[in-house]
Amino acid sequence: MIKTDSRILDGFNQDIVPMIMTKYGFSEVDALREFVQSKTYQLLLDAEMQVWHFSAVAIFDMWENEHVTGDFTNSLYVRGAEL
Repeated sequence: MIKTDSRILDGFNQDIVPMIMTKYGFSEVDALREFVQSKTYQLLLDAEMQVWHFSAVAIFDMWENEHVTGDFTNSLYVRGAEL
């Protein structure tokens, strides 16, 4: 696996962690932990998957669907082609 550049990951962390904190009331540390331990983040880590082309809002939606339903593929951004 080719890893996504750390600067790209840092940018997503800076955008998405505050979204998680605001919506779910997590501390910054807990929000970051929730995000980086997710399957969504694992996809983001894999540069070959090119998930980093999605906006922070789309990545947050994938994470949120994973958090709520257990499956990031419930995100409209992932399922969009099916609809």
